[in-house]
Amino acid sequence: MEKDKLTHACGIAGLIAGIIGLLLLFLASYIGIPFSITAVVLSVIQKKYESTGAATAGLVLGIIGIILYVIVGFAFFGGPYSESGTTSVN
Repeated sequence: MEKDKLTHACGIAGLIAGIIGLLLLFLASYIGIPFSITAVVLSVIQKKYESTGAATAGLVLGIIGIILYVIVGFAFFGGPYSESGTTSVN
């Protein structure tokens, strides 16, 4: 019985972390990414024992948060093809 309560708590915590991660992505992206990673980890733990809707939603939100973080990171800091990242020969 104790294990069931713990895993259900992991699913709900994963959902909450996923929501917070997406909200913080637009306010402070460097703070939002740990929440998104935590959401994925907690949701996977929940799904290992019993798949619930909260765990699935937390997993999806966490993955979306990580993907958006990568896209925003490339948009603001440039990717491998940015002008500041290449060497120019004069």
